[in-house]
Amino acid sequence: MAVIGFTAKLELDPGTTTYATVAETTSISFPSRDTTVHDASYLGQSGTYRLIAPGLSDGGTVDFECLYKKATMVTLNGVYGRLQITTVIPPSGGAIMWKITAPDEDAGGVGTAQTVTFAGILVKCDTSMDNDNVMKIKGSIKVHGEPTFGSAS
Repeated sequence: MAVIGFTAKLELDPGTTTYATVAETTSISFPSRDTTVHDASYLGQSGTYRLIAPGLSDGGTVDFECLYKKATMVTLNGVYGRLQITTVIPPSGGAIMWKITAPDEDAGGVGTAQTVTFAGILVKCDTSMDNDNVMKIKGSIKVHGEPTFGSAS
């Protein structure tokens, strides 16, 4: 059965260990993870197909859009470009954490929804407005380390 993203949400913990929902989110992408591969082929190997070895993995990027609210923009500006609360080098304090919760597939509350939790840096935060459309905030979060895929509790 197909599932729509109707009840999905994006949450932010700005280092306080308490998640707050990014208000009026209209779209969220899961992290676009990527792993590099290296050619491990060698002279004298028995077959003619390339051999590969895995390299480092990249946690990816999460893109989102939400309707403009001044409070949301203030919150996002407060964490923009930061991995932790302070700007001291090296940074100290709690990590800025993000959580995506997908809809419950059975829509009856019997199952559990998919979650993705990760530390990340808000690397893009743009606001758009035009004559005859709602104002939106568009953002991109670069995942720091490995995202954790789980189930909502």
